[in-house]
Amino acid sequence: MKCTLVKSDGNNCNAHAMRNSQQCFRHNKNLKGKAMKASSDGGKAKKQYLSLGKPMSIKTPHDIKNLMEKSINKLWSGEMPANNPAGALGYLAKIFLEAYEKNDIEIRLEQLEDKINKLQK
Repeated sequence: MKCTLVKSDGNNCNAHAMRNSQQCFRHNKNLKGKAMKASSDGGKAKKQYLSLGKPMSIKTPHDIKNLMEKSINKLWSGEMPANNPAGALGYLAKIFLEAYEKNDIEIRLEQLEDKINKLQK
């Protein structure tokens, strides 16, 4: 069952109601003090930021490809947290493939330029 509270904008709360109640934790009048304390405690909680590696220079598609490879592996192994691991993996894989393509094109272009320069000499 959903919370029965109607918000000031006219929409329903849409959170799940607590067992044996018509409201969610946030809107249950009997738990107002606990809900306020939970919000306050959450706001005071120290953010945990992870160091996933040393800073690196990103100047080429090759650099991005390497970063995405490391990021995908850290996400896959659980070293990098994500709210939606499958979505994050898909997004990182897409960026990896784009960087891989651009890196491949860059390498092929350099090879063509070298051949043209050798022919001109």
